[in-house]
Amino acid sequence: MGSIFINIAAYHDYELTKTINNLIEESSGENELHFGVHYVFEDEDNIQIPKLDNVTYIASKAPANLGVGIGRYLAHTIYDDEDYYLQIDSHTRVDKNWDKILISDVEYYKSLGFNKPLLTAYPAQYWYENGEEKRILEDHPPQNIRFTTKDDDQIKATSLNGNRHSVFDGDIRQDSVSGGFCFGPGPFVEFNKDIAFSEEFILGAMLYTNGYDLLIPRSLVVYHYYSAAEKGSFEEFNRRSVWHYPKNDKHLYKRISQSHETILKILRERLVGKNYLGKERTLESYGEVVGLSFDREKLI
Repeated sequence: MGSIFINIAAYHDYELTKTINNLIEESSGENELHFGVHYVFEDEDNIQIPKLDNVTYIASKAPANLGVGIGRYLAHTIYDDEDYYLQIDSHTRVDKNWDKILISDVEYYKSLGFNKPLLTAYPAQYWYENGEEKRILEDHPPQNIRFTTKDDDQIKATSLNGNRHSVFDGDIRQDSVSGGFCFGPGPFVEFNKDIAFSEEFILGAMLYTNGYDLLIPRSLVVYHYYSAAEKGSFEEFNRRSVWHYPKNDKHLYKRISQSHETILKILRERLVGKNYLGKERTLESYGEVVGLSFDREKLI
């Protein structure tokens, strides 16, 4: 039996409780699951997170602690040296025995010589029709995460995040990570509390330079609720957006600006250490693998 830490960040999301219950119900029962959760609520905390011994949470009232990056940072503070680490979004579903399947993939990649394999891919989709949950049932192989060039290909805190796309190219390596699904051996990298947004690209760089290999899972057992967040009043199956709550406005722009400045400082100054890049590989070596020139600040 192993232990799995599950990092979840949420913004007033009624899917959060369903996500936690789904992971517990669909697990094999052979591994201990420990949840570290941070969620932001608006005027009233009515999320009704499960009161379970293995679920530890931190709650913030908007506009405090906005942004998925800082949410994951706060959730990570609950991590207690579990054997494996799963990062997912608060609106997620999984297949039966997901824990055994993902651990099997990690051990498979270790058998190929990867010391710290990190599984990541864009999840498949689940949705609601007339209040009934649906998901893609046909075979949906994992996709590769790749960078692509555009007319404006200069590296910015947001441009690389926006220029990522997914393709089926058969390679086991990923260029970056999906914030909605990462799984690997613990301990995970330390998050940076000053990065609230555009965190996926810099997280990929941090993981790689800390010795993780970003790899595609052999099968896709994770599903994501991609339906857009609704504006204003909503039913149970709608998601709230941080952009639709007026009290968040000035705080959001401040956090976005701070995030971009922090990310660019890390990249330009090659900051190494806790909450920054790792010592096991250089940023330049990451660029060589994924086709980025950090000196010229260009996609190549």
